[in-house]
Amino acid sequence: MSDLEANKAVALRLIEIFNGRRLDLLEDVLHPEFRGRGISAFATEGSESGPGARRKLYEMFYRAIPDARGEVLEVVVEGDKVVLVDRFGGTHRGELFGRPGTGDHIEWRRSTSTPFVTAGSSKTPS
Repeated sequence: MSDLEANKAVALRLIEIFNGRRLDLLEDVLHPEFRGRGISAFATEGSESGPGARRKLYEMFYRAIPDARGEVLEVVVEGDKVVLVDRFGGTHRGELFGRPGTGDHIEWRRSTSTPFVTAGSSKTPS
């Protein structure tokens, strides 16, 4: 597997982990020095690193949107970067960014650019 293919596989695996609720696999996919930035519009409290940073983000979504699912719409791999365009959605049942659950279906798209320092080892998150 080339470095490009390995990096793409890691990025896609994060969506599989999210959808499968398999947070125990984050340590297998993310580098221990992985830096979590949360969501760019809503910065997380403090600076966290390691797979635990991504775990906290996913857990927040699971509490607020128990049936949340992600879908990859497009993948571009070039150099040391993987760019994903994906869509997430589900039923808003719990608090999300200070807003109580509404029972409504919510959905959003995002694009992320993830640089890789070494093949298959993401050190900088989306």
